[in-house]
Amino acid sequence: MNLSLRKGRRLFGSRGATEVILVILVAGLVAAALFASGIAPTLLSTSDGLTWLGDNQRGEAVQVNPATGQQENRLKVAPVNHDISLAQRDGLLVVTDATNGSVTVINVSTLITGGRWFGNGGGAIEVLLNAKELYVVDRVRGTVVRLDPVSARPIGAGWMAGGLLADAAMDGKGKLWALRGDGQLHTLAWSQDTERLVETTSSVRVDGADLRSRLVSHDEGITLFAPERGVAVRVGTGDDTVVEVGKVPGTINAATEAPSDLVPVSVVESATVLLFHRGRAITVDVGKMGCQKPGEPVVYRGRVYVACAGARKVLVLGRDGEHRPPDIQIPAGEPKLVIDDGKLFIHVSGGNVGYVVNEDGKVTQTETHDATQPVNDPDNRPSPKVPTTKPPRSTPTNTTTTTGGGGGGETPSPSVEPPPTSAAPAGPRVPGAPTGVSISAQFEYGTTLRVEASWQSPPDNGSPLTGFELLLTSDRGFSQRYNLTALRSDPVEIGCGSRCHGMRVQAEVRAANGQGQGPAATGGYTHNAPAQSPATGEVVVNAVDMYEAAAPNWAVHAVFNPPFAWRTYEGSCTLNWSGPTTGSLVVLCWATSFEFTLSGGGGNYRFWMQAGGVRSNEVQVYAFREPIERPPCRGCEIP
Repeated sequence: MNLSLRKGRRLFGSRGATEVILVILVAGLVAAALFASGIAPTLLSTSDGLTWLGDNQRGEAVQVNPATGQQENRLKVAPVNHDISLAQRDGLLVVTDATNGSVTVINVSTLITGGRWFGNGGGAIEVLLNAKELYVVDRVRGTVVRLDPVSARPIGAGWMAGGLLADAAMDGKGKLWALRGDGQLHTLAWSQDTERLVETTSSVRVDGADLRSRLVSHDEGITLFAPERGVAVRVGTGDDTVVEVGKVPGTINAATEAPSDLVPVSVVESATVLLFHRGRAITVDVGKMGCQKPGEPVVYRGRVYVACAGARKVLVLGRDGEHRPPDIQIPAGEPKLVIDDGKLFIHVSGGNVGYVVNEDGKVTQTETHDATQPVNDPDNRPSPKVPTTKPPRSTPTNTTTTTGGGGGGETPSPSVEPPPTSAAPAGPRVPGAPTGVSISAQFEYGTTLRVEASWQSPPDNGSPLTGFELLLTSDRGFSQRYNLTALRSDPVEIGCGSRCHGMRVQAEVRAANGQGQGPAATGGYTHNAPAQSPATGEVVVNAVDMYEAAAPNWAVHAVFNPPFAWRTYEGSCTLNWSGPTTGSLVVLCWATSFEFTLSGGGGNYRFWMQAGGVRSNEVQVYAFREPIERPPCRGCEIP
């Protein structure tokens, strides 16, 4: 059926005919959506003939040359056994460490770290990259932030979802799509005028979408797959469709990109691969082919490649799901499939060799680990050269000299040699001032603002840096000092007083080395988040549970996920209920949970949030009591 998205419309109200599953995704190779490991395959875009591969076991990024089959460079980019993924474009390498939540940008021409961004670990981070823009998604914080590709510093204010994000994607037109855990789907685009992400259309609610749902990029638009409900929605393509299917339990690995007429999805627990080819749904039992744990599938030149964990092979399927042996045998380990520069790379983390599938289908071997080649550390920048000898006697016509008092002057005569004190002091000195000091707001809730400070390392001046001192202050009375070793602070929560809008936060950073502390550098941020008016019917109340308590009472636990407009509302909010009894309680507009005792009979209750005259969504609960178990009577036994 055709899908027409309108503001406030619920896309699914009833279940239709059951189909086998999913979707039409992705048209062409999108040069953009790159997700953290476990969500999508590693997709790289480069034209220099070289490819970067991530080695989780060693914590390295390895550059290989498929033409020669040899390794070119090794970089230490993470601790060993961290979950890393890579992205590259025109001289830029982006390393996402899903384990600790860091995103590092590296200049490929110099192999030096430009900067690093920190978010939540545990797989919460996704990176979206195209030829012009770099975004990082933190699903736990519910934020999408644009990063400077040179320094990894945030550009403008980040977009806040107002709750957990299930997934995010960037389509081939550069439009961003963000799915909140409660099924609210947002479309975003970068505004040059305001230097921030703005919503281009009103968000829509997709029934059945939750935290297991995934987004897949198209050349234009996306496909949303909600396995818990078993629905797949193609949105923003000009030919939007909906497919309802049966519930799909277990782990889902959907292809990130594929031709619109060939879309693969693997279901790990059932050892199956689902292919969607020209409107047909084909179920392939890959378990019978020796692939008990199918990984994320990739479509390459009309064939589907599936890495089989534990089976030491990559399965090859045709468009109709037929097995196309020979399969590609690989070493034991964690396989990754990488599409880059018109080739498919098969890389095994911790292995020494990988495989390249060329456009003609020929498979060649390439070196992915050369133990004799040194490992470069992109964070270990060379120290500035400090002269240890006097300059030559033949000095230029204009020579700058320095007096003992620190003043300076020019000596016009070339025949006059500078005094001995004019030479720069040899040996190490205190470090210079950090550069690029900035503050970014990560989240606002109620009268609290969460921020992070970041900066770039200064020259160490001949003595290795030992750490940084950060002084963070606000114009609302906050002042705190931190001693750090990273180029970024941990998230800091600052009280705003009556409201956060207009609050000014300042960071002062000093670097230290073995010679002492260097000069300070400062940066500031003014929070611009004016209060908004809540909208009627917004999803604020996520769930309400009622438990038996001493009659006639009930223990009530309500869970909220207030959108930004509700969190910044300046009036009062109430939690209301109706049913066998009615009532209300005042709650914080930015509350995430609330517990109280309700007195009344059993039956159907309805709960909703109220902000002034605006009413939120409604959650229904049926409260009942277990029948009392009566003891057997004495003397009334049947003879």
